[in-house]
Amino acid sequence: MRPFFLVVVAFPFSLPAAGQTLCTEPVPPSCVEDAMNYTDDLSRRRCERNVQDFDKKIVEFETCMQHSVTKAKTKRDKVQARHDCLAEGKENCPSVGR
Repeated sequence: MRPFFLVVVAFPFSLPAAGQTLCTEPVPPSCVEDAMNYTDDLSRRRCERNVQDFDKKIVEFETCMQHSVTKAKTKRDKVQARHDCLAEGKENCPSVGR
């Protein structure tokens, strides 16, 4: 019973914050570090597939990062708009949201 309780209690803290985007940079394929991976056709083709997979993951990472930057800029603009509205003494200013 005790391990289950720990999992239930700890699980919410293992999740990223709401609205936070988690972009993970891919690790380059290790095969490109060793020239021995280019001594036979099978190894070369295997490494080539790893490099192609890495390239796809890099594109996904770049897209994720661009999305994160866009979201951050939108949040910045909302914060600035609310600040300006409140600083002018207005009521019913647009909320920033979370």
